[in-house]
This record gives sequence, structure tokens and C-alpha cells, in this order.
Amino acid sequence: MSDKYTRQTHIPFDKQILTYVFYAATQCPLIRVADVFGISEASVFNIIASLSELITKNLLREFVRWPEGNRVNDILHGFKEAQGFPGVIGAIDGSHVPIRAPETFPENYINRKGYHSINCMAVCDHEHFFTDIFIGWPGSTHDARVFGNSPLHTAATNHLENTFPQNCHMIGDSAYGLDNFIMVPFKDFGNLTRDQKNYNFKLSSTRMKIEHSFGILKGRFRRLKYIDMGDMEKLNAFISSCFVLHNITLTTEDAFDDFLADGLEGSDPDDPDVFHIQVRNEFGVQKRNTIVGILNEQNVP
Repeated sequence: MSDKYTRQTHIPFDKQILTYVFYAATQCPLIRVADVFGISEASVFNIIASLSELITKNLLREFVRWPEGNRVNDILHGFKEAQGFPGVIGAIDGSHVPIRAPETFPENYINRKGYHSINCMAVCDHEHFFTDIFIGWPGSTHDARVFGNSPLHTAATNHLENTFPQNCHMIGDSAYGLDNFIMVPFKDFGNLTRDQKNYNFKLSSTRMKIEHSFGILKGRFRRLKYIDMGDMEKLNAFISSCFVLHNITLTTEDAFDDFLADGLEGSDPDDPDVFHIQVRNEFGVQKRNTIVGILNEQNVP
């Protein structure tokens, strides 16, 4: 291992790991973390920065991976089992991580709820594993714009069949635009048909996986409820490292019910109508209407 990650030579590496985990799992101030482990605040900061970079650079691609091969079929089947919604490879959403006001352009980081944050885009599968993340956009940035600038969107538009095999798609709320690779609800002006309402209900119920995934993440790593860190590069690396560790902990079959309840407590409710995106893709329209028919047939006795 590079000396860069062990430069706290007077601190054993296992103690550095425990320091990182304690910091990530609690909301204790830095001075409290330092007292617990008998080290300086500067050492705690350096440990967090070094291990965040280490985890992100070496483990992110291994543990946060877009589905391929047999895993695609497992996910399609897993999502369909919930409400019968077909062809779902992932649920997408954005989640805000509260931060202290940055020194540069702090106004850009004020989200629609009025606090400074980082907007984190993520996609999860039916087992709460994150399969794609895009971290670092200021809190004022709309979810659709974050997605539109993401590598996943580029892959979807340029390599659709490779990224979304078997004509599959993600599901999202109405903050996203309807497209062949992402299904969203019908806008409800009070004139939806019974079948369209049924579609909206089943999409929303299936999409709860991403909300629960964020809840588990923030319940396990409570530091994500507020990060007091000035260096944006280090802050984004820390957030990314928490996503990586979330996926790693799920592989251990660790129970997460308590983390879910804690992570969802006080979370901002979805309010997609504030930024509703109009339908923009005729193939998406056709595909959504086809799914409406499929779901309607499921309800026929």
C-alpha cells in the first residue's frame, strides 16, 4: 500500500479504519472523534480524506457496477415480483446530502428546501444495491439535469442496447423525462383513466426501492445527514466511499431494518410536481402505453 495512505505512521492502520467507520457512522463533531481514538483532529481529517480516496479509487468500480450478464435477468425478475411492473433494470432518484456553505459560489448549493447540499444521483436494483452513482452536483441542480450530464445518460443515448438490454428501462418519478430507457408516471390533472392510475400506483410502489436504499445508506452512515467539510473534492470522495461501503455491507447479509427507519426519519418527501418534465420521446410514449396494457391484463380475473 502506498505511503500516501499510511502517512499517519504513529497510528496503526486498523485504528485508522475504525476512526473512519466511527466518523462515517455518527454525527459526532471532529473533536469528539479525535477524543474517542486519542488522536488529533488533524489526524482524523487526514484519515478520512485518505481512506475516502483509497476506497473510491480502488473499490468503486468493483462494487458499484451496472448490471450485465445473468444479473440483468435476476434484477428484471426481482423488480417484477413486487408489483408486476415489467422490464425494470433499476430505480433512479436524486438525494440531497446537507453540507456547510461552500466558500465558492455558496448560493449554487442551496436546494429548493432552503439548505446547502450536494445532489447525489443513484440507481439501485431490487436488493438495494446501488448500481450507478453520480456525485458532486450543487443542491440547486434539478435531478433531470444531473442525470442529463451523467455518464449513464451518455451510455443510454449512445449505446442503448448494451446499457439497457432486452428493451429494459429504469423507473423514476416525474422529475425525469419519459424516454425509452426511463419510465415515469403520468401527470395527474384529475383526468387519468383507471388503467393509467393503476400504472402510476405500480410504478410508485416498485420505485420505493430507491427511496429505501437511500434510507439504509443514510441510516448506516449518519454523517451523510450533514457533512461539515470545506474541501469539495474530499467531500465528494467521502460521499462516494459511503455508497461503496453500503454495497459491501449488503454482501454480508447484515440486517438493515433499523438503519432504514433511521435513514428515512426526517427525510425530504418527494415533490416531483415542482419540476415536472414533459414527455419528449415518442418511443417512450409507445412503451409506456404498452406497459399500461400489460399491467391492466394482470388485473383481469
